[in-house]
Amino acid sequence: MVTPLQPRVSMHAWALSAALETQNVNIRGKSAGLSAWMLGEDFDNRHYAYEMGLEYDGVDYQRGDHVISGLLRELGRHGREDAARLFPQLVSAVARDHLMYGRCMFELFEDADSDTPGPRLGVLPGWSLKHRWGGTFQATPRAGKLEWRRLPTTALIELRLPGRLGKELYRTRKFLQVLDAHRAGDPAVWATAQSTGYDFNTHRNSLDEMAARATKSIGWDGRELFLERATNSYRTYRRLQFLRAPG
Repeated sequence: MVTPLQPRVSMHAWALSAALETQNVNIRGKSAGLSAWMLGEDFDNRHYAYEMGLEYDGVDYQRGDHVISGLLRELGRHGREDAARLFPQLVSAVARDHLMYGRCMFELFEDADSDTPGPRLGVLPGWSLKHRWGGTFQATPRAGKLEWRRLPTTALIELRLPGRLGKELYRTRKFLQVLDAHRAGDPAVWATAQSTGYDFNTHRNSLDEMAARATKSIGWDGRELFLERATNSYRTYRRLQFLRAPG
């Protein structure tokens, strides 16, 4: 027996981000450091060198595209993307949430009020969620205050990453946080250097080498910030590795 989908319980990600009551929660969720933030942004801004497409078994292309694009609609930026263009957005969202929060969750619900009713995959921002007592709670503004609303377990879908990629992203984030805390521009580092005569070039080169090693497993080049001494062929290899990492 198939359990029918229920109406949405979570709050739409855009409305949640815009609410004044959630701003402090939102800020805490983005405190992973500059490098991890840039890596998450790069997941969203990747461009593939090939055309993507989908094939449907049992239904014609128009019907299949209508169902899948409706299901993934919240992942789009304009609301008019076809299904093939939304799948890379799904991959990026899953990779980014695993990087920043260690897991990625969506709410599957029935949207009966829109012009195109049907099942929807509701985006659940990782910064808005708490997982405790065997349940998942979302920060929700209500009457000028913030409350934690419990989301129905049967409606939640957790998307995991293949193999060891989840652990690699988590480890990468931890390394990048440590490195960001010791960047050469940090006031505490400057003060120490002025009193000890520490060589900043040595300091920067050491951090760059550690950053390159920390992101080696996923291939990220740090927007060319820490691969200055690498060969062109190695940089190309890293870019190709990064393109396939989330998948």
